[in-house]
Amino acid sequence: MLHPSRFLPVLTLSLIFCGLIATGCASTGEAGARDDVTVNVGNYPSAPSGIERPRVGIPPFSVDVDSGHYDFRTQRLDDIAADQMSTLMLATNRFRVIERSQLNQLLHEQNLEGIVEPGELAETGRVRGVDYLLIGKVTAFRVRIDRTDEEAGVGGQVRDRLLDGWGGDVRRSRASISTELGVDFRLVDPETGEVYVAEFTDFKREDTAESMGIDVAGVGASGDADIEITEDDAGKVLRMAFDDALHKAMPRIDQILRQRHSEATEPVTQQQHQQPTGEARTTQPAAEQQPATPRFCGQCGHELSAGARFCGDCGAEIN
Repeated sequence: MLHPSRFLPVLTLSLIFCGLIATGCASTGEAGARDDVTVNVGNYPSAPSGIERPRVGIPPFSVDVDSGHYDFRTQRLDDIAADQMSTLMLATNRFRVIERSQLNQLLHEQNLEGIVEPGELAETGRVRGVDYLLIGKVTAFRVRIDRTDEEAGVGGQVRDRLLDGWGGDVRRSRASISTELGVDFRLVDPETGEVYVAEFTDFKREDTAESMGIDVAGVGASGDADIEITEDDAGKVLRMAFDDALHKAMPRIDQILRQRHSEATEPVTQQQHQQPTGEARTTQPAAEQQPATPRFCGQCGHELSAGARFCGDCGAEIN
């Protein structure tokens, strides 16, 4: 008779295999829910009616984060951030966004390349073709996977190895992900340096990797661990944070756009009809501008000069 302990390895593997099959089926049913956290990103209230959309340029952001845990370079993240903000600013339907290569060309043609440093307006100056510059910073960027003590222990490591071979992507897609970002931006008049809108957000969100649309490329072996993510996933996380900041700034943005519209369409009818005092004095009634009616002598018919009391020809007295 076989000892029951001989059946344990087979039973354990069978249970794990069945669990994976069940998990795989559940994942298939949840595929439609992928990215459900970001589905409403970029949806904003209607813009104020009648406003003219000003032109905004968005140079690369200033990025002050440790990129050691990610698959992208920090130097690349500044462009990714600017691209994501450009997309969202266009989605607000409140601005005409100048493509970044075109912005660089405008600055080059006007010898203004040094006007903008990452994250700040280094110099003021009128930039033809640009109404505003949006200056932005990324001051924190962290994506972590939350693991329980059991998952981090020896049993968890064994399961990870099995899952890596039989369906690790399924398990990782259901892992809990925490994101932490610090971002801020300013809408600036490049000619005067005046800041019209300033907003920041300490963005934090926790959800499954599947719901956030993040592919977990690499995970630490124990405890809460930073995740290796791709540039595309970095863009998704940045987009969520920027969207949060834009929603906060929207009332102020609309106030500025209404004020701009009001100043541009201020009635000038009264100014057009009001004439300077000097001009008014020179404007005389039509009757006064016409020459006096000529007079003639009643004796000889000679035309009299203005104000004459006697005829210059015959000497007759003029009554």
